[in-house]
Amino acid sequence: MSKQKKLTRREFAGAALVAAAAPALLRGALTPPAAGLEEWSLAWWFAKPAGVRYEDFYAQLAPLTRQPGVSLWGRQMTLGPTPEFTLRSPAPLDLPGALEAFRLELQPLWR
Repeated sequence: MSKQKKLTRREFAGAALVAAAAPALLRGALTPPAAGLEEWSLAWWFAKPAGVRYEDFYAQLAPLTRQPGVSLWGRQMTLGPTPEFTLRSPAPLDLPGALEAFRLELQPLWR
């Protein structure tokens, strides 16, 4: 289970801005979105642990990203203090213990 990080007001605002503009500012890092935006109910934001190669980091997340509806995205632009990666899922996931992540519950504004 990942450690839950308490967000500062500035971090929350940055995460909210990036989440709202996700299609324009993020790139699919490992997997294309298998679910539509309206199907994702949870998002985790986290950084790659220091000293870990990207190749190893992606391999560590592969068991999660192979699950139906799960997609890993990487930040393209810096708009604030948000972490580098977001993992989107329609259901709860157990992230690797080494990741310090914060979780957001997502709700579409349209249907």
